[in-house]
Amino acid sequence: MLSAAIQYADLGYRVFPLQSGHKMPLPGSHGCLDATSDAEALSERWANADWNIGLSTDGLVVVDVEASSTWMTDDQLRKLLATGAACQVTANGGRHFFFRQPGGGTEVRNSAGKLAPKVDVRATGGYVVVAPSVLSGDRRYMWVEGCELPPVDQLPEAPAWIVDALVGRVVP
Repeated sequence: MLSAAIQYADLGYRVFPLQSGHKMPLPGSHGCLDATSDAEALSERWANADWNIGLSTDGLVVVDVEASSTWMTDDQLRKLLATGAACQVTANGGRHFFFRQPGGGTEVRNSAGKLAPKVDVRATGGYVVVAPSVLSGDRRYMWVEGCELPPVDQLPEAPAWIVDALVGRVVP
């Protein structure tokens, strides 16, 4: 896990340890507020255990689609993948689609069900679990082949249709 955490940091992401087998930050930590891209600090944090990896979503927009969501049709999946988003399959069989925050002063914040039922958004002030993290029962997070996380500055901005839906603008 340490090498993966450092790889994310080298790509410009800020990461922090989560409890092994879980999505929760370490007891006594400040969770995503402790996220860093400093390799030395990450080495110290992962020195004594094989923690899962949390990735701060400040500066990002991550669309988190539960496996049971009816919003994720084949057409919707193709539409999201056509944006150039990074995509991982979650340990519970859902999907995370990764974008940068939009330019122009619009800020997307965390939300639950605002985009669609069983579709959450992790953005400013949030975090997501990333591969190769494992939840209990050997359920793994995995990047979709060809859709792995690129350097942060190469992520596409969140598409206008997603941003408009999340900030309450009407799409003509």
